[in-house]
Amino acid sequence: LLDILNNSLLLQNIILCVTIPGRDLIIVSYLVVATAVIYAHFGLQHYEEWFYASGTEGEDHCYSAASCFWLIMFKAAPSGKLTSIMAKTDNRGVNGGPSFMLRVLFDFSFFIWVGVLLFNIITVLMIDTFNALREKGFKRDATLGNEGFVNGITRTQFDDMGLPNSANFDDLNAKEQNPWNYVFFSYYLAMKNPMEYNGVESYVKNCIDNEDQKWLPNRTSFKIQHAKGAAPIVVKKKQPEVFTLIENGIVDLKKELATLSNRLTDLTEKDFDTQSASAMGRLQ
Repeated sequence: LLDILNNSLLLQNIILCVTIPGRDLIIVSYLVVATAVIYAHFGLQHYEEWFYASGTEGEDHCYSAASCFWLIMFKAAPSGKLTSIMAKTDNRGVNGGPSFMLRVLFDFSFFIWVGVLLFNIITVLMIDTFNALREKGFKRDATLGNEGFVNGITRTQFDDMGLPNSANFDDLNAKEQNPWNYVFFSYYLAMKNPMEYNGVESYVKNCIDNEDQKWLPNRTSFKIQHAKGAAPIVVKKKQPEVFTLIENGIVDLKKELATLSNRLTDLTEKDFDTQSASAMGRLQ
Protein backbone atom coordinates (compact mmCIF):
# COMPACT_ATOMS: atom_id res chain seq x y z
CA LEU A 1 0.00 0.00 0.00
CA LEU A 2 2.89 2.36 0.65
CA ASP A 3 4.34 1.90 -2.84
CA ILE A 4 2.46 5.05 -3.82
CA LEU A 5 5.17 6.98 -1.95
CA ASN A 6 7.66 5.92 -4.63
CA ASN A 7 5.38 7.13 -7.43
CA SER A 8 4.13 10.42 -5.96
CA LEU A 9 6.56 13.31 -5.66
CA LEU A 10 4.00 15.23 -3.60
CA LEU A 11 3.82 12.53 -0.91
CA GLN A 12 7.61 12.29 -0.85
CA ASN A 13 7.81 16.04 -0.25
CA ILE A 14 5.26 15.76 2.58
CA ILE A 15 7.46 13.20 4.32
CA LEU A 16 10.52 15.39 3.76
CA CYS A 17 8.65 18.28 5.38
CA VAL A 18 8.85 16.32 8.62
CA THR A 19 12.28 14.72 8.28
CA ILE A 20 14.27 17.73 7.03
CA PRO A 21 13.33 20.12 9.88
CA GLY A 22 13.22 17.14 12.28
CA ARG A 23 15.71 18.65 14.74
CA ASP A 24 13.76 21.90 15.01
CA LEU A 25 10.47 20.02 15.36
CA ILE A 26 11.92 17.95 18.20
CA ILE A 27 13.00 21.13 20.03
CA VAL A 28 9.56 22.69 19.66
CA SER A 29 7.91 19.43 20.77
CA TYR A 30 10.15 19.45 23.84
CA LEU A 31 8.86 22.94 24.66
CA VAL A 32 5.29 21.64 24.39
CA VAL A 33 6.09 18.78 26.80
CA ALA A 34 7.90 21.11 29.22
CA THR A 35 4.94 23.50 29.12
CA ALA A 36 2.53 20.65 29.87
CA VAL A 37 4.65 19.63 32.89
CA ILE A 38 4.70 23.21 34.23
CA TYR A 39 0.95 23.73 33.78
CA ALA A 40 0.19 20.31 35.30
CA HIS A 41 2.12 21.17 38.50
CA PHE A 42 0.74 24.70 38.75
CA GLY A 43 -2.80 23.63 37.94
CA LEU A 44 -2.72 20.73 40.41
CA GLN A 45 -1.53 23.11 43.13
CA HIS A 46 -4.09 25.86 42.52
CA TYR A 47 -6.97 24.30 40.51
CA GLU A 48 -7.05 20.62 41.44
CA GLU A 49 -10.81 20.64 41.93
CA TRP A 50 -11.34 22.16 38.43
CA PHE A 51 -9.45 19.50 36.43
CA TYR A 52 -11.96 17.17 34.73
CA ALA A 53 -11.50 14.76 31.87
CA SER A 54 -14.27 16.36 29.83
CA GLY A 55 -14.26 19.85 31.30
CA THR A 56 -17.60 19.11 33.00
CA GLU A 57 -18.09 18.75 36.73
CA GLY A 58 -18.99 15.30 37.92
CA GLU A 59 -16.36 13.54 35.79
CA ASP A 60 -13.21 11.94 37.20
CA HIS A 61 -10.34 14.38 37.49
CA CYS A 62 -6.59 14.04 38.01
CA TYR A 63 -5.02 13.73 41.45
CA SER A 64 -1.29 13.70 40.55
CA ALA A 65 1.09 15.74 38.44
CA ALA A 66 1.62 12.76 36.11
CA SER A 67 -2.10 12.19 35.50
CA CYS A 68 -2.66 15.93 34.97
CA PHE A 69 0.29 16.01 32.57
CA TRP A 70 -1.15 13.22 30.43
CA LEU A 71 -4.56 14.84 30.55
CA ILE A 72 -3.09 18.10 29.25
CA MET A 73 -1.09 16.32 26.53
CA PHE A 74 -4.08 14.22 25.46
CA LYS A 75 -6.81 16.88 25.34
CA ALA A 76 -5.54 20.40 26.05
CA ALA A 77 -2.37 20.47 23.92
CA PRO A 78 -4.04 19.37 20.62
CA SER A 79 -6.77 22.00 20.98
CA GLY A 80 -4.47 24.66 22.41
CA LYS A 81 -7.00 25.46 25.17
CA LEU A 82 -7.36 24.38 28.80
CA THR A 83 -11.15 24.79 28.75
CA SER A 84 -11.43 21.26 27.34
CA ILE A 85 -10.15 19.75 30.64
CA MET A 86 -11.11 22.37 33.25
CA ALA A 87 -14.51 23.33 34.60
CA LYS A 88 -15.92 26.62 33.43
CA THR A 89 -15.70 29.63 35.69
CA ASP A 90 -17.32 33.06 35.84
CA ASN A 91 -16.37 36.45 37.19
CA ARG A 92 -17.60 35.51 40.67
CA GLY A 93 -14.92 32.84 40.92
CA VAL A 94 -14.55 30.47 43.84
CA ASN A 95 -12.86 32.77 46.27
CA GLY A 96 -13.77 36.11 44.75
CA GLY A 97 -12.24 38.26 42.01
CA PRO A 98 -8.51 37.48 42.38
CA SER A 99 -9.03 33.76 41.74
CA PHE A 100 -11.02 34.54 38.63
CA MET A 101 -8.29 36.79 37.22
CA LEU A 102 -5.60 34.21 38.02
CA ARG A 103 -7.64 31.54 36.22
CA VAL A 104 -8.08 33.84 33.19
CA LEU A 105 -4.32 34.43 33.10
CA PHE A 106 -3.70 30.67 33.47
CA ASP A 107 -5.96 29.76 30.55
CA PHE A 108 -5.00 32.69 28.34
CA SER A 109 -1.24 32.19 28.74
CA PHE A 110 -1.58 28.50 27.76
CA PHE A 111 -3.61 29.44 24.69
CA ILE A 112 -1.09 32.09 23.54
CA TRP A 113 2.04 30.03 24.24
CA VAL A 114 0.88 26.59 23.07
CA GLY A 115 -2.14 27.18 20.86
CA VAL A 116 -0.72 30.16 18.97
CA LEU A 117 3.06 30.34 19.19
CA LEU A 118 4.36 26.75 19.46
CA PHE A 119 1.87 25.14 17.07
CA ASN A 120 2.31 27.97 14.55
CA ILE A 121 6.08 27.50 14.76
CA ILE A 122 5.61 23.81 13.90
CA THR A 123 3.32 24.73 11.01
CA VAL A 124 5.73 27.37 9.68
CA LEU A 125 8.69 24.97 9.78
CA MET A 126 6.82 22.39 7.74
CA ILE A 127 5.35 24.90 5.26
CA ASP A 128 8.71 26.60 4.68
CA THR A 129 10.31 23.22 4.00
CA PHE A 130 7.52 22.28 1.60
CA ASN A 131 7.87 25.60 -0.27
CA ALA A 132 11.64 25.14 -0.49
CA LEU A 133 11.16 21.65 -1.94
CA ARG A 134 8.64 22.97 -4.49
CA GLU A 135 10.99 25.76 -5.56
CA LYS A 136 13.80 23.25 -5.88
CA GLY A 137 11.56 21.04 -8.02
CA PHE A 138 10.54 23.98 -10.24
CA LYS A 139 14.18 24.97 -10.65
CA ARG A 140 15.15 21.40 -11.56
CA ASP A 141 12.35 21.17 -14.14
CA ALA A 142 13.33 24.54 -15.62
CA THR A 143 16.96 23.43 -15.86
CA LEU A 144 16.09 20.13 -17.53
CA GLY A 145 13.72 21.84 -19.95
CA ASN A 146 15.97 24.77 -20.92
CA GLU A 147 19.50 23.39 -20.67
CA GLY A 148 21.18 20.55 -22.51
CA PHE A 149 21.70 17.65 -20.14
CA VAL A 150 24.76 16.39 -22.02
CA ASN A 151 26.37 19.46 -23.62
CA GLY A 152 25.27 22.22 -21.19
CA ILE A 153 23.88 24.57 -23.86
CA THR A 154 20.92 26.68 -22.75
CA ARG A 155 17.86 27.20 -24.90
CA THR A 156 18.67 30.91 -25.25
CA GLN A 157 22.24 30.22 -26.39
CA PHE A 158 20.98 27.65 -28.89
CA ASP A 159 18.43 30.09 -30.33
CA ASP A 160 21.03 32.87 -30.60
CA MET A 161 23.30 30.70 -32.78
CA GLY A 162 21.12 31.33 -35.81
CA LEU A 163 20.97 27.70 -36.84
CA PRO A 164 18.73 26.50 -39.69
CA ASN A 165 15.07 25.87 -38.99
CA SER A 166 15.72 22.14 -38.99
CA ALA A 167 17.76 22.55 -35.78
CA ASN A 168 15.50 22.38 -32.73
CA PHE A 169 16.57 22.57 -29.09
CA ASP A 170 13.98 20.01 -27.97
CA ASP A 171 15.19 17.57 -30.62
CA LEU A 172 18.75 18.15 -29.42
CA ASN A 173 17.90 16.77 -25.97
CA ALA A 174 15.32 14.21 -27.03
CA LYS A 175 16.93 12.70 -30.14
CA GLU A 176 20.39 13.94 -31.12
CA GLN A 177 21.88 13.85 -27.61
CA ASN A 178 19.37 11.80 -25.66
CA PRO A 179 20.88 11.21 -22.19
CA TRP A 180 19.64 7.61 -22.12
CA ASN A 181 21.72 6.79 -25.18
CA TYR A 182 24.85 7.69 -23.24
CA VAL A 183 23.64 5.62 -20.28
CA PHE A 184 22.96 2.62 -22.50
CA PHE A 185 26.35 2.98 -24.18
CA SER A 186 28.11 3.10 -20.79
CA TYR A 187 26.26 -0.03 -19.71
CA TYR A 188 27.14 -1.70 -23.01
CA LEU A 189 30.83 -1.01 -22.40
CA ALA A 190 30.56 -2.29 -18.81
CA MET A 191 29.07 -5.59 -20.00
CA LYS A 192 31.33 -6.06 -23.04
CA ASN A 193 34.57 -8.04 -22.88
CA PRO A 194 37.43 -5.48 -22.82
CA MET A 195 39.39 -7.71 -25.20
CA GLU A 196 36.74 -7.03 -27.86
CA TYR A 197 36.84 -3.21 -27.60
CA ASN A 198 37.65 -1.17 -30.68
CA GLY A 199 39.62 2.06 -30.50
CA VAL A 200 36.67 4.34 -29.72
CA GLU A 201 35.24 2.00 -27.10
CA SER A 202 38.61 1.69 -25.35
CA TYR A 203 38.97 5.48 -25.25
CA VAL A 204 35.47 6.03 -23.86
CA LYS A 205 35.82 3.27 -21.25
CA ASN A 206 39.12 4.74 -20.11
CA CYS A 207 37.49 8.18 -19.74
CA ILE A 208 34.61 6.69 -17.75
CA ASP A 209 36.96 4.81 -15.43
CA ASN A 210 38.99 7.99 -14.81
CA GLU A 211 35.84 10.15 -14.42
CA ASP A 212 36.98 12.18 -17.41
CA GLN A 213 34.21 13.88 -19.40
CA LYS A 214 36.25 14.64 -22.52
CA TRP A 215 34.31 12.03 -24.47
CA LEU A 216 31.05 13.99 -23.99
CA PRO A 217 30.16 16.91 -26.32
CA ASN A 218 30.82 20.22 -24.57
CA ARG A 219 28.47 23.00 -25.76
CA THR A 220 28.37 21.61 -29.24
CA SER A 221 26.65 19.05 -31.43
CA PHE A 222 26.83 17.70 -34.97
CA LYS A 223 24.38 20.29 -36.33
CA ILE A 224 26.15 23.15 -34.53
CA GLN A 225 29.52 22.13 -35.96
CA HIS A 226 28.04 21.78 -39.44
CA ALA A 227 26.34 25.20 -39.21
CA LYS A 228 29.57 26.86 -38.12
CA GLY A 229 31.37 25.55 -41.20
CA ALA A 230 33.18 22.66 -39.64
CA ALA A 231 33.69 19.75 -41.94
CA PRO A 232 31.02 17.18 -41.27
CA ILE A 233 32.11 13.83 -40.07
CA VAL A 234 31.86 11.41 -42.97
CA VAL A 235 32.14 7.78 -42.07
CA LYS A 236 33.76 5.96 -44.97
CA LYS A 237 33.14 2.29 -45.20
CA LYS A 238 36.75 1.33 -45.50
CA GLN A 239 37.29 -2.34 -45.69
CA PRO A 240 39.76 -3.69 -43.12
CA GLU A 241 43.14 -4.71 -44.51
CA VAL A 242 42.74 -8.28 -43.37
CA PHE A 243 39.59 -8.65 -45.45
CA THR A 244 41.43 -7.29 -48.49
CA LEU A 245 44.21 -9.84 -48.03
CA ILE A 246 41.66 -12.63 -47.71
CA GLU A 247 39.89 -11.55 -50.91
CA ASN A 248 43.20 -11.38 -52.79
CA GLY A 249 44.13 -14.82 -51.51
CA ILE A 250 40.79 -16.22 -52.67
CA VAL A 251 41.33 -14.75 -56.16
CA ASP A 252 44.82 -16.27 -56.34
CA LEU A 253 43.48 -19.58 -55.10
CA LYS A 254 40.81 -19.59 -57.80
CA LYS A 255 43.45 -18.97 -60.41
CA GLU A 256 45.61 -21.82 -59.13
CA LEU A 257 42.60 -24.14 -59.00
CA ALA A 258 41.75 -23.23 -62.59
CA THR A 259 45.36 -23.94 -63.68
CA LEU A 260 45.35 -27.24 -61.78
CA SER A 261 42.03 -28.18 -63.36
CA ASN A 262 43.42 -27.51 -66.84
CA ARG A 263 46.47 -29.63 -66.12
CA LEU A 264 44.34 -32.48 -64.83
CA THR A 265 42.25 -32.26 -67.98
CA ASP A 266 45.35 -32.42 -70.18
CA LEU A 267 46.74 -35.38 -68.25
CA THR A 268 43.46 -37.19 -68.49
CA GLU A 269 43.28 -36.64 -72.24
CA LYS A 270 46.89 -37.84 -72.72
CA ASP A 271 46.30 -40.91 -70.61
CA PHE A 272 43.15 -41.65 -72.58
CA ASP A 273 45.05 -41.35 -75.88
CA THR A 274 47.82 -43.65 -74.61
CA GLN A 275 45.36 -46.30 -73.49
CA SER A 276 43.50 -46.08 -76.83
CA ALA A 277 46.72 -46.53 -78.82
CA SER A 278 47.71 -49.52 -76.67
CA ALA A 279 44.35 -51.14 -77.18
CA MET A 280 44.53 -50.68 -80.95
CA GLY A 281 48.00 -52.25 -81.01
CA ARG A 282 46.78 -55.36 -79.27
CA LEU A 283 43.91 -55.75 -81.65
CA GLN A 284 46.30 -55.67 -84.63
